[in-house]
Formats: sequence, C-alpha cells, structure tokens
Amino acid sequence: MLTVYTIGYGNRNISTFLSLINGYQINLIVDVRTNPFSRFNPNYRRAILSNILIGEQIQYKYMGMELGGKPIGEHFYNDGKLNYQKVQESPLYRKGIAEITQFAETNTVCLMCCELNPDLCHRKTLIADSLIEQCVNVLHINERGLFVPHLIRDK
Repeated sequence: MLTVYTIGYGNRNISTFLSLINGYQINLIVDVRTNPFSRFNPNYRRAILSNILIGEQIQYKYMGMELGGKPIGEHFYNDGKLNYQKVQESPLYRKGIAEITQFAETNTVCLMCCELNPDLCHRKTLIADSLIEQCVNVLHINERGLFVPHLIRDK
C-alpha cells in the first residue's frame, strides 16, 4: 500500500523542519498552500524553501492551485465556507490527487502546509480523505513531530 505523509511547519524553525523531513526519509515535499508565502519566516517562502530543499537533496513541488485550501472561485464556497465536496469534484483537484498517488509510487511524499496541527488543516480534512479513498495510507506528522495515522471522517 502506498503511503503519503503530511506536515505543517507552523512556528518550527527550518532546522527542525529539515530534521523531521530527513529523519522520516522524505524525498519529495508537495506544497499544498494556496499562497506559498510566510510573513513570519522567510525560509518558508516558495522560492527560498525550494532552494533549501534542493540543497538537502529533497524535491519540491508546488500544488497549491490543485490542492490548496483556498481555491479560487465562488462556486467552491457556501456562505464563505469552503465546500469540500465541491472541491473534491473539481477536475483540477482530482488531477492533483492522481498526481500525488503517482508520485507516491516512486517517492516518499510529504504534503506540506503551514498549520502545525493536522486536525485544523485541509491536508487532513480534505486531501487525506481523498487519498484514503484511493487506497493510499496517510500519516500526519503532528505538532510534536510524531506520526498520527489518518482515520477517515464521517461524511
């Protein structure tokens, strides 16, 4: 069975983040932030992070357009709240999930966003559920750096 990891960087310094990634032998970070920018830590800005990861022999792929938690388009929202079902039905999102599954066949993939706690992030409440439906195992690296297996939520 394929496995995909997820992680949030939150207030982690880049050294701690890299230590976790290297410790779990992750070789592909997929950035699922809609806006790949950090006001508080420039190391997590898209171009800088990509260069840092390349220096660590870790691939970087930006997929915020496909899998970001703030998709563009009013049709994805009901009264300002993101409608996960509408997102999951979109062709761009489905393409992104298929690509993640394909990447996981040959890489140790980790989805990255800014939220440390996976319970509060779309990488768990949206993306992981979709991956589970594709028979992909999902493990979240939580705020303490420990694995938390993904359990699909009731719909």
